[in-house]
Amino acid sequence: DEEPAPPPSAAPPSLAGRKLSLDLSRIGGPTPPDGSPAMARLTTNTQAKLKLNLAELNTKAQPSPNAGSEPRPAWEFDYSEISLGSRIGAGAFGEVYEASWRRSRIAVKRLLCQKLTESARREFMAEMELMSNLRHPHIVRFLGACLEPLHMSILFELCATSLYDVLHVKRQSLTIKYSIQVLKQVALGIFYLHQCKLPVLHLDLKSANVLLDEHGVAKVCDFGLSHIKKETAVITARMGSPQWSAPEILRGKPHDESADTYSFGILLYEIMSCELPYRGVDTFQVVIGVITKMLARPELPAECAFPQQLQELMRLCISEEPDDRPRLDRILDVADEALEQLALRPQLSGASLLPHFSPAAQRPPDGGSGGGSGGGSGGGRPL
Repeated sequence: DEEPAPPPSAAPPSLAGRKLSLDLSRIGGPTPPDGSPAMARLTTNTQAKLKLNLAELNTKAQPSPNAGSEPRPAWEFDYSEISLGSRIGAGAFGEVYEASWRRSRIAVKRLLCQKLTESARREFMAEMELMSNLRHPHIVRFLGACLEPLHMSILFELCATSLYDVLHVKRQSLTIKYSIQVLKQVALGIFYLHQCKLPVLHLDLKSANVLLDEHGVAKVCDFGLSHIKKETAVITARMGSPQWSAPEILRGKPHDESADTYSFGILLYEIMSCELPYRGVDTFQVVIGVITKMLARPELPAECAFPQQLQELMRLCISEEPDDRPRLDRILDVADEALEQLALRPQLSGASLLPHFSPAAQRPPDGGSGGGSGGGSGGGRPL
């Protein structure tokens, strides 16, 4: 019978030493004798290399300063990327500049309220995320936003002018057909906002917040910043646009899409009369008068040349009770009917609207122009 194999024994120290000598020889050539100065230097160098490698590994293992934080949104940009030009508008919530960004001309709105509370900052982030997903030919295109302290800004496409600028500054005459087309385009933009999965209320619709591009196409701007506007109003004690605001807004009551319908009715008046609403009445008096129902709504002149159904539509839109105001889809139906009637009477579609201007008509009401991001008397172009 074969004898069982002896159990394995630990390797003798000399074998381990030979293996160590082999490893060291691969690092630096022939291994010096133990205890020699050369061996001491080799050991020191080897330890230094090992420490260096461990340090590198430790550095790689350190978590990044941004580890665990939310990823940067695709729409966020660095303020250093833009080059500001001239200021082209100012309102209660921000100043608008023409600027250059990534070799394109754009509009930049610098917010007046730069120090937001944590909750307001989260709301701002959510609103920017919402705006980045909106796509419509009659909504001004959102390009991005800067979240850097003291440089909080929003980037938009640059448009040629604003409806306020056309009506009240340049005093350009508009044909009835083009005026109705602009009203329809504005209604389409607001209707799109209202039909979003989470409805977006504008709450600051007025001529200064209707931009016109180089082709005369209307685009609605300065929506989706309700939380920023509230915070700015508290800090700066500035009002938005009471002349266009629904009574329930001025009273601080609950509101819905019908509040935008009211503002659209005031915009109808503004276009059909070529006048600012409540011209010559102080803003504070407008607020008190609307809240107490002591101030009559704006009325069109008897010689108004617009189709009768549009005049009646305006009166319905500015009804006191929200339930009495028409929805945007009905407003669009009336606009289509008016355009169809003009097509049958071409002699009326080209009629010009010559505004009845006075020095007071050239100035916006106190706190009214550019209440959001429109231009108003500060240039009247974007936002």
